[in-house]
Amino acid sequence: MSYQYRFPLIFEVYLYDTKSMTTLHKSRSIIALAIPALIFIACSLISFSNTFKVHPEGLSVAILLDLLLVAPLAYYLLIRKTTISKFTVLRVLMLGIVVAGLILSKENTVALQLIKKWLAPLVETILVCFLFWKFYIAKKKASSNHESSTDFLQHCRAILTSVLGNEKMANVLASEVAVFYYIFSKRQKTGEGIWQFSTYKENDIVLVLYTFLCLFVIETVGMHFIFLLWNKTAAWIFTGLGLYSCLQLFAHTRSLQKRPTLILEDSVMIRHGLMGADALIKLNNIEKIIATNKDVPGADTIKIAFIKGLEKHNLAIYLKEPVEVIKAFGIRKKASIILVSIDNHPAFVTQLNNSIQNLTG
Repeated sequence: MSYQYRFPLIFEVYLYDTKSMTTLHKSRSIIALAIPALIFIACSLISFSNTFKVHPEGLSVAILLDLLLVAPLAYYLLIRKTTISKFTVLRVLMLGIVVAGLILSKENTVALQLIKKWLAPLVETILVCFLFWKFYIAKKKASSNHESSTDFLQHCRAILTSVLGNEKMANVLASEVAVFYYIFSKRQKTGEGIWQFSTYKENDIVLVLYTFLCLFVIETVGMHFIFLLWNKTAAWIFTGLGLYSCLQLFAHTRSLQKRPTLILEDSVMIRHGLMGADALIKLNNIEKIIATNKDVPGADTIKIAFIKGLEKHNLAIYLKEPVEVIKAFGIRKKASIILVSIDNHPAFVTQLNNSIQNLTG
């Protein structure tokens, strides 16, 4: 009898230890953020105290050591055994430099001037070089392996998440970086054994988007001159925002051609530009595919489109289990039914069914 209950007992202990380690890592992550925050608050309070007014030079050096050495070091010691990227220590260091500049600017100490002149630019340069190096390695790896299933936007999200340590912030920043990438980039070659299908030809969405783009440019120029009659600063701010919106729309239109939907060996990757949505669906998770242009009501139904009212769909993909759909700026939602427009959708369905049969044997 002892042998019959031995393995379940070990399994229960393992689960308990796993949960304990997960809770420990979460607690350590919270503490890792809390301690630098407490150091920043304490240093700010000291800078406004009467003691600081009496001994500004000595306390300024002590505050700088706390902000630029103690806080990043404490943060590193707390995250070194967690899944948080070690490179996020630079984020704490940069925040410490900003706080030092805010609370010690009135004293204008020599140490602060050296930090603002040399340390801050050095940290920024290291961060920029690190990002360029990460992107270069990722692009080189993808090119050598012919990985068209993982494009720039996905690389960008992963890299910025590892650097910033915050997935939501990384997804927003990745969307902004991808705007400039897809304006100038070329279409990536498809690797062997990968079927690709476009999503923009049959619904004429490119023509519609370029029409909107022309209207936005005309409206931005017109509103610029109208705002000039009121306030020059407001006019240029509005114009800058309008032109950037035009760039985003142009990048989305260009990315429609450079981010096709792919049928891979064991999955299908649905992609629709920058502002549409992405979804990775395992082939064994597909219940059925129906050719239809009618809406499918339901909270678990998501249409892969940028302008839902103008973009028609021709396929409804029903799933056994919900999958995560990544929308613009990394917004994530679960879907059990996905509506999508695929050019030459009969060929897409045929190839998808063939891939499913080959996978299931």
